[in-house]
Amino acid sequence: AAQGGDQRIDIVTVDLDVRTLPGFSAGEVLAELWEALGAVPKHELIEFTPGVESPIDTPLFDRLCAVVRAHDPGAEPVPFLIPGFTDASYFRRLGMSCYGFAPLMLGRDDAAEYKHRMHGVDERVGRESFLRGYAMLEDAVLGFLRN
Repeated sequence: AAQGGDQRIDIVTVDLDVRTLPGFSAGEVLAELWEALGAVPKHELIEFTPGVESPIDTPLFDRLCAVVRAHDPGAEPVPFLIPGFTDASYFRRLGMSCYGFAPLMLGRDDAAEYKHRMHGVDERVGRESFLRGYAMLEDAVLGFLRN
């Protein structure tokens, strides 16, 4: 009941956008959610796109790692999963490997500031970082196409 009267809320509608790790099903995610809620409400699953990962033993992944090492000696590339949504889920269904590669050569201070601006209204990067990153991307793509 609402404070100061006996008004009731009979229906609550909630839209959830849940990102899953590769290998987890919609059913597993919903089961955890219902367990946390302590009830199974009436619900409708509108869309489920499973999380995807690509193998790291491919010529393209090898090329990306080589480019990072060549442009930043001492660096060691590390694969990781991002919680965002990309077209990779559709390409993986076709058997294609997909890798995000956005090589910005940010200094320590720039990197800390950039992570707060990423995908925001102020997603700018410094000219030098952009040009160095562009050179890495060009090296990765053209070098891979040559082989």
